Amino acid sequence: MSELDLVLSDASLSIWRFVIRYGTSTEFWVQTFILITGVIGQLLVAKKDIRAFYSWSISNVFIIISTLPKEQYGMVLFYFFSIGFNIYSIMKWRKDHEREQINQARDDARQGIGVTSANY
Repeated sequence: MSELDLVLSDASLSIWRFVIRYGTSTEFWVQTFILITGVIGQLLVAKKDIRAFYSWSISNVFIIISTLPKEQYGMVLFYFFSIGFNIYSIMKWRKDHEREQINQARDDARQGIGVTSANY
């Protein structure tokens, strides 16, 4: 066996040990899901995408579900309010987006862009 084969077999063995240890743990997979949805939410916010708030809300629901049995009520309350702020942000984001579209249409109409006889 080459040195690379030994390293790969050690890495493979480590991965299998990890899967065996945590692969059957529901808590592990819930935490992994929370991590993934939270990171996706952060990336979407960086791209100014409203779906970030949906991703965070889903993550927060799972955080609440996993935190309740541990009786960490302060954390549960925090994430409950976080879901409320996400809902508020979604509503505000949509309202602002609609306002931008109306203003853009108004500006286009003033400049004569958009509606012409060729468009009909």
